[in-house]
Amino acid sequence: MKTATSRAARLGGALVALLMLAACGSPAPPRFHSLMPAQPSVGAVPSAAALAWQLLPVSVPAQVDQPQFVVRRADDTFTVLEQERWIAPLNDEIRAALSEHLTATLGAPGAVPASGRKNWRIALDVQRFDSTPGRTTLVAQWALLAGPDTPALRCRGVHEQTVGSGVPAMAGGHRRAVERLGAEISLALTALDAGRAGGWPGATPESTNKCPPNPRGDPRGVTGDTGMPGGGWAYGGSGEP
Repeated sequence: MKTATSRAARLGGALVALLMLAACGSPAPPRFHSLMPAQPSVGAVPSAAALAWQLLPVSVPAQVDQPQFVVRRADDTFTVLEQERWIAPLNDEIRAALSEHLTATLGAPGAVPASGRKNWRIALDVQRFDSTPGRTTLVAQWALLAGPDTPALRCRGVHEQTVGSGVPAMAGGHRRAVERLGAEISLALTALDAGRAGGWPGATPESTNKCPPNPRGDPRGVTGDTGMPGGGWAYGGSGEP
């Protein structure tokens, strides 16, 4: 009896040791990141002539359409970080964050258009969503649609952010890029809804550049048009707001 008790104690001790070793060797729990701003955006004040808009489902590249953070390395290979994840599917994260920024400027989506005003739909195709140590890149083509097929305006923007080290810094760079994308779309949509070719300095009804200009005057690209693919502008940022 004593021998059996002693043997059970030894087995129990060995099991505890194995569990402790397993715990020491287990990976850290995953960290979750979001594109939503930490503080809710302040919404626009509703008015009788509220702008009517809705953001359609967002498409993202297949390479990054997964829960894990995908990092492009200096040698152009990719690393999937199992312990660094988006809190929601990436296309939903982009759509939710962009919708919040648009709401702060345009008012809540789904409003009934006032008499003589259009019911706008915003289509967004994210073509690149690169996370590189020290830099993030968002390339997106977006269109403003007032009818069933033909867009009233189609633009393409390249938003690059210089960021610090680590995954949280890269997530922050993407957040700032989405915020600037929202400002770009809001500017164009407000102008089109008011019947103007552009609500920015230098825009005229005859101008072929109807996409918003670079907010910081970067000379590297201001090419836009109506209803044609490939228009837009490029922006390279330092990561500062």
